[in-house]
Amino acid sequence: MDIKFIWIKEHQLLKNFNFNFCHDGLHEFQYENDGIVIHSKQEYPIAFGKNITNITGIAGKNGSGKSSFCEVVLESIATYRDGSFGFYRGFNGIVCFGDHFFIKNEIKVANEEDLAALGYQIVRYNESPFEEMKHEWRSSFAKIRFIYYSNFLDRKSGQWVNNLYNISTQNYLLYDKIYSTYPIYNLQSGNSIDHKKVDKYTEYETHVVQEDFRNLRFITKFPNFVPFFGEHTFVNLHSSYSGNNRFLNPNETSTNVNEQLSELESDIFNEVYPNFHVQIEKTSSVKQTITVNQEAHKALIVKLYKLNILKTKYNAEMRQMDRKIINKFIYEGEVPNYLQNNNIEELIETHRKLLEHGQMMHEFQPDIIENRHKQTKDWRFYIIENVNIPLDKITIPLFEKLINLEDKILNTDQISFKRISNYTIYPHLSSGQSSYLSLFSRLYDIILRNEHIYKDSENLILFLDEAEVGFHPEWSRNFLKRLTDFLNLDFIRYKFQIILTTHNPYILSDLPSKNVKLFYQNGSSSPTVNKPKSETFGANIYDLLADSFFLENGFIGEFAKEKIDNIFNDLTSHLQGKINISNTRRDEIYQIITIVGEPLIKRQLSRLFDQVFRTEIELKVIDEQIEKLNQVKSRIQKRNDSN
Repeated sequence: MDIKFIWIKEHQLLKNFNFNFCHDGLHEFQYENDGIVIHSKQEYPIAFGKNITNITGIAGKNGSGKSSFCEVVLESIATYRDGSFGFYRGFNGIVCFGDHFFIKNEIKVANEEDLAALGYQIVRYNESPFEEMKHEWRSSFAKIRFIYYSNFLDRKSGQWVNNLYNISTQNYLLYDKIYSTYPIYNLQSGNSIDHKKVDKYTEYETHVVQEDFRNLRFITKFPNFVPFFGEHTFVNLHSSYSGNNRFLNPNETSTNVNEQLSELESDIFNEVYPNFHVQIEKTSSVKQTITVNQEAHKALIVKLYKLNILKTKYNAEMRQMDRKIINKFIYEGEVPNYLQNNNIEELIETHRKLLEHGQMMHEFQPDIIENRHKQTKDWRFYIIENVNIPLDKITIPLFEKLINLEDKILNTDQISFKRISNYTIYPHLSSGQSSYLSLFSRLYDIILRNEHIYKDSENLILFLDEAEVGFHPEWSRNFLKRLTDFLNLDFIRYKFQIILTTHNPYILSDLPSKNVKLFYQNGSSSPTVNKPKSETFGANIYDLLADSFFLENGFIGEFAKEKIDNIFNDLTSHLQGKINISNTRRDEIYQIITIVGEPLIKRQLSRLFDQVFRTEIELKVIDEQIEKLNQVKSRIQKRNDSN
């Protein structure tokens, strides 16, 4: 069920604005003169795959209303979910969604009977299209979800309406704290949201750790969709320290079991380094250095990992265990009865295999680490939380298995995002790599989350606002193919309708002109929607730039264009006797002409330069030849004189 048409009476720049989406229906519409004009929709020449109903590409200059359009569409119809009602603000206009026309009461439509004759149902509303809670909509509209993605930090990206998954960077910076393992530190009040005495992190830090988790989960599931990882990429595995994970902290600190678990963690940390308080002799100029025993410290990490499994399971189920059972599990690997047949042994073995491939630091200086981590409850975590594991064909399946097993074992209740392990990918991603992974990993994450929460969903409508920003040109060229290939994988329960805004000519060259809508604004007037002047599919990107992106002043950067224009004006003015070009300016003009990259412009300027300075050039060449002949003559005379 697709969005087909919207008419917006007024929203910011948009006034009396008609827009037809590319959709799976039979008609297109135009609201004018108090009536809805109905047209038969032309067939779209390209299919985008079994899971994608259609794609609408929107292009136009900055400020032409593209983002405002996405905003008003989402605010008007992404408001209905599971029989509940809510809307962020009212909408004044008309929406055709599926086989329903939603029309505000005050809007006159003289030909409603024509729409009804074609099978459309008319719904009149006061404030918002889904302000009513009709029972029959549960089998249709309640199965539709909206997804909005933008990698920009702006207020529009922060919108949150009832039926919208907002996976923009702006929104995740605010809401990743819900899913992150980190305890949050509230910057405004200076207090921890989780009031336990554990390490506290800012919203940005909780976003970063959650983004790394999403990225690695996507990489391990779809390694062929990641074009930029090489042999030097590795992952830092963090699975040992409870101070970095709010799911590992006891719910009831006074219980006997929790006290035993906390004591055990302290005992194991004492094996890492025997003293929480670093004793440094002030008179000594030599820094104390501790050598890391790789095998021994990895064994400690395994013990702590087992301990963390117990912590998460105990907090969830509040089972009683005595110290003997706990010790046998931690030190001898004997799984408690109630945890058997629960993939616990497989999880521990997977974690151990990953550690085998990792490398730890060779040595450390306790005083430096303690000073660096003064805010932590126990600085010694740094030693065992820095295991660098290469990301390769051997470890990728192990990481995927670890992530899946933790999810299967730990998330048995309503909280579907508990985990023990966090991950940091090194070297840190470039802005383009980060943008690429953010898009695909968030799409995958939200699809997984939707499957867990809303099992009856059938349609996902994607709004992608300049999703390719930051991409290398080659990635931009491949963007639409990678996106459609991804959505056409095994997400067979969903149909996707895609609405994307772009400044990228490569994307438009992958779309037929019938799928492209060009926003154009002239001065202070309301934007209009135009069709491309020519076919876009497979078109030359320079033609697309001229047509679809409104480059009236050519394809050369303005700085270079100004330099070239000045050269042309100076040379023609010199020919006409209006000015005399100095020798310094002549040399400057010559140097600039030599570096012009466009062959036609370079050839024309060279001819004009030659025409202006031909006589001077010829004389200069003659002078240079005379100088060379005089040098030869001088050498001959010196040789004869020496003989």
